[in-house]
Amino acid sequence: MGIIVEETEAKDPAITKSMKRQKLLPGPLSDKELKRIKDTYELNPEPTGMEAFYKKIPTNIRLFGENIFGSDDPITKKDFTNEELIRMIAFKEREDAYNKRNMKELEEKGDTEKLKTYKDTAGKTSVNPYDMKYKDGSRMVDLPWYKSLYKSFSDPAYNVATSLGKYNIYDEDGNMRIKDNYNFNIAERAKVLGQGLGSKIHRSLYSPELFGEVLANTFETKDRPINFVIKKKTGPLAAR
Repeated sequence: MGIIVEETEAKDPAITKSMKRQKLLPGPLSDKELKRIKDTYELNPEPTGMEAFYKKIPTNIRLFGENIFGSDDPITKKDFTNEELIRMIAFKEREDAYNKRNMKELEEKGDTEKLKTYKDTAGKTSVNPYDMKYKDGSRMVDLPWYKSLYKSFSDPAYNVATSLGKYNIYDEDGNMRIKDNYNFNIAERAKVLGQGLGSKIHRSLYSPELFGEVLANTFETKDRPINFVIKKKTGPLAAR
């Protein structure tokens, strides 16, 4: 599944219990895994002409620019590259694997109350990149400028994380429906951005992600709905 399993506890005592939760970390997908996903799900046709040229701009930068210039059109599957759609699928598989393991542990402990929360949300997978860390302990988001720009042009998983933020995936007869609102969560991110102007300037100088959030919330940009389906292939071409 393109997953690195890290069983050791975090060494940094400042990391909270909720961050220690992340034992499953995103890893690179092998050629076999990429083929499996491509053979299983319907992705986008390869772009041509001006669309292909426009998609040379990283998705997180494209969507942010459209948002700043006032676009409130729905964001669809076509706004993402196939590499990014594949990472959305891989993120879901990672979360499902974690949830399955956690449910098994709760069943063994007889913790029916916590187990009920999983059963009540069956068919819904929540992905939160703000809780994710790479194997070296580095965060997946809120990166300094040089790392952010590099990953924007080289890492489809980073583009998913910085385009969708926290989002939900719903199972629909084996298909995956991605739902979210494209916005900058001013209330939730206030603690990170800080309340004062000085704090906002300081953090904006550190990270383009934080700079973008400050800018978008300053201009009170409009939310954009995200609601699209990644369908499973059917018929003789479907993976078995």
